[in-house]
Amino acid sequence: MSTLKGEPPSYRTQPAGRVLVTDRRPVIQRAVGIQTEFAGLYSVEYQGPRTVHRDGPIPDGYSVVAYALAVTLQ
Repeated sequence: MSTLKGEPPSYRTQPAGRVLVTDRRPVIQRAVGIQTEFAGLYSVEYQGPRTVHRDGPIPDGYSVVAYALAVTLQ
């Protein structure tokens, strides 16, 4: 729990122990390129839900935004 004055208590569980990573999958989200004032440069805006990509290549128009890990407790 938090001990600083004026801060609410934290009820997060602190990690303990070991895990074995059994799988790693990309989390993808639709990515839209927005042109900037500079030729050839663009900004990326992400739209829609994030989903765990199971198999095959990443679809056109999507980008990897994170990775999801499957683990076994040891």
